[in-house]
Amino acid sequence: MVVGYTLVVHYNGTDMFKETDSRLEHCPACGFRTDFFAHNPLYRQVRKRRSDLLCTYDHAPIVTQAFRTFCLDNNYPGVRFLEFKNDPDHFHLLVDNVISFNARKRRTRFIDFCPVCENYKAVIGANPTYLEVDGPLPDGMYRSDLYFATGNAKSPLLIVGCATKDKMEGAGLKGLIFEEAYD
Repeated sequence: MVVGYTLVVHYNGTDMFKETDSRLEHCPACGFRTDFFAHNPLYRQVRKRRSDLLCTYDHAPIVTQAFRTFCLDNNYPGVRFLEFKNDPDHFHLLVDNVISFNARKRRTRFIDFCPVCENYKAVIGANPTYLEVDGPLPDGMYRSDLYFATGNAKSPLLIVGCATKDKMEGAGLKGLIFEEAYD
């Protein structure tokens, strides 16, 4: 049964942080980042894009004022928009509402576990998305408990409820792509 939708996020051609940025904490054992939600207030999206939701190469979701306004107008809890000093038109999207991803049902692969930071070198297999929920997600935004991809560019899936998808489409937000999430 469809219980919600993942937001497919495309790259915007930038990095929130460079690999060698000394502001990022790294695990002393494996060398990978330990904070995948780090914010760089000096970030700037260099070109205007045709989508209201994109992400950097290091998987930080970047949204437009239109996306932010939509979420604020709908009073979605657990959704934050961090500002950039050099780019008042874009925001770093952080979602605090966590949904359990069903890795067993999806047959997600976990590669090279680090016992020090409890992170994996890679987590592969996010689509199709299977969630551990009892029914359709309420109107709102969520993120998966697992972070997908490899190395320093891992991130959770962004997930919305069925009603949220309908509202987003009706609001005219640009460039959003939705994929079904199942129970």
